[in-house]
Amino acid sequence: MTMASGRCRGCGEQMMLAQTHAYLGGPGMVLRCPGCDSVLLRLVRSPTQTWLDAGGLDYVKIPAPA
Repeated sequence: MTMASGRCRGCGEQMMLAQTHAYLGGPGMVLRCPGCDSVLLRLVRSPTQTWLDAGGLDYVKIPAPA
């Protein structure tokens, strides 16, 4: 995911997801925009399910392996 990029729906900043502010201390992971601090992505895992909310991103772009 360090090579993935996206655009913040809040402020329009384009960034590599590796540049976001990651919060890992709770039951899941939250990525926040380095420009406006909006929540970009939330990922929560349980023993039986995984929830992914990327509603704060206009897009996520992941390069294909060579």
